[in-house]
Amino acid sequence: MGKVSISYSSLSDASREAKAVASKINTREPILYKNVYLKLNSYDGRWSDNLGNAKSKVNAKRSVLQREERRYRDYADDLIDLREECKRVDKAVKIQK
Repeated sequence: MGKVSISYSSLSDASREAKAVASKINTREPILYKNVYLKLNSYDGRWSDNLGNAKSKVNAKRSVLQREERRYRDYADDLIDLREECKRVDKAVKIQK
């Protein structure tokens, strides 16, 4: 029979780090929206293809950032779920011994 070693604190640390990354991403998206997208959107001059492309690319980047933030938050939650499941299994194994 093999042995498995799970570090509960490492799972917690990794979850905290993933949440920190998600928070950093979360602060960048609104800045991109406010400082770039809204300024492009409020431009009242003649629109060129370059301005339209820039606006589309900013929107695409915002969507990517929002997806990445969600992925990191989900990952952080999954790590905590894994830690709790490992604790549950660990207790069950100890009881059976």
